Amino acid sequence: MTITARIDHVTDIEPGFLQKICPPPPSIKTETSNRCNYKCSFCSLRTRDNPGAEDMPWESLRHVMDITRKAGVDEWGCFYLGEATMAPDLLLKEISYAKQIGFPYVFLTTNGSLLTANLVRSMMEAGLDSLKFSINAKDDAQFEEVMGVKAKNYHKSLAALDMSRKIRDTGGYSTRLYASYIKFDGQHAEEMEALLSEYVRPYVDECYALPLYSMGLRAAEIQAATGFMPTHGNMGRIDETTGLPKRAGIPCWSVFKEAHVRINPDNGHPILSACCFGSDSRFDICDLMDYDDFMDAWNHPKLQNIRAKHLECLETGNTDPLKGSMCEVCVAFG
Repeated sequence: MTITARIDHVTDIEPGFLQKICPPPPSIKTETSNRCNYKCSFCSLRTRDNPGAEDMPWESLRHVMDITRKAGVDEWGCFYLGEATMAPDLLLKEISYAKQIGFPYVFLTTNGSLLTANLVRSMMEAGLDSLKFSINAKDDAQFEEVMGVKAKNYHKSLAALDMSRKIRDTGGYSTRLYASYIKFDGQHAEEMEALLSEYVRPYVDECYALPLYSMGLRAAEIQAATGFMPTHGNMGRIDETTGLPKRAGIPCWSVFKEAHVRINPDNGHPILSACCFGSDSRFDICDLMDYDDFMDAWNHPKLQNIRAKHLECLETGNTDPLKGSMCEVCVAFG
């Protein structure tokens, strides 16, 4: 299955999931680390109310893997909002254990700037199924403006694409290599495509576009920081045939189809979040260390309540039911 097919499988909400009490989500993303070596202007890590703990303690990470795999979750994401390669030893241990207990698909999204040949090879040997690079700037100037760090990181990331492809091919590993990028308009789009054609597409199995997401912030904040207007909610990837997002922002697939786990900054416990960009306590549902049955957490009364509001939006054709809820911080209501 291609990565775009997997994304569509998660973001398309089938009738069986459009209910207050949902089946197990097909996918989960967990915050291996909440640290990042970038300072992206559009990222919700900028709004985190309490940074606190940096890396997920192993006992917390292992517990989440155990209960979610037992519940029938098939895809394990070794990242959420932070940059997982900031904790390479923990990341390798996580990949290995996830494959050991039977996750069919283990994936990682990274900015790529911290990848070394040894880390890439070790991840592939551990069984990583998908390594995806986020390439979100067309040149050095835009990179430094939007990502908030020196352009040398940009060049490291692009070089890591070539390196990873060579390691994969010469070593005979099965890891698939992918890249995503933010779709801009006009001249920006043309310049981005030129970059992708030379430095990205030759080294990956698939490259796809994403819209500029709100990441839990108001539209005005992101527009002021980047000069671009973000999409309304998380609409999934860009359809290559239409050039438009694949789906509407409401109802949001995140509360129905994919679990997201962040680190409790006070004690390192894994917190189930209602939002795909839920960097702070506004979106917290429960502490997963208190649960041996993941489905009890996945269908927590708080999640049932927010799902009911999304379903009401679907019935009424407007977003009024979500006003006053945690989802109101989404750009769709800004």
